[in-house]
Amino acid sequence: MRAVPTRVVLTLIATLVFALSVAFRVWGQEPDLRGLDIRAISMCGRSLDSVRMPCVVLSKREEADVTYLAVFTPDGREMQTIIRHDNASGTQAVVWTKVVPDASAPRYPQRR
Repeated sequence: MRAVPTRVVLTLIATLVFALSVAFRVWGQEPDLRGLDIRAISMCGRSLDSVRMPCVVLSKREEADVTYLAVFTPDGREMQTIIRHDNASGTQAVVWTKVVPDASAPRYPQRR
């Protein structure tokens, strides 16, 4: 049996720490997201400037056809926006945003 290279082990540990830190930031910055289950953590890209940023895919057991996408700043420190996507109807809406939203984007009422 061969030993696993140290570089591989350190990469796995760093990936796990990154994923956990992103997950805790999601729940810490938006209290309404605490009831959601994390389905995936990924790097999303923007087509305009090829910047990749952390994204978290969330869902609720009660809403099987609805997924939420939490998008962070490129450095992963702050959440920029949360998008609600209804797979049954194909509609998307900005649920929470830190930046100025597009005026044409539909919005859900914020509960604070």
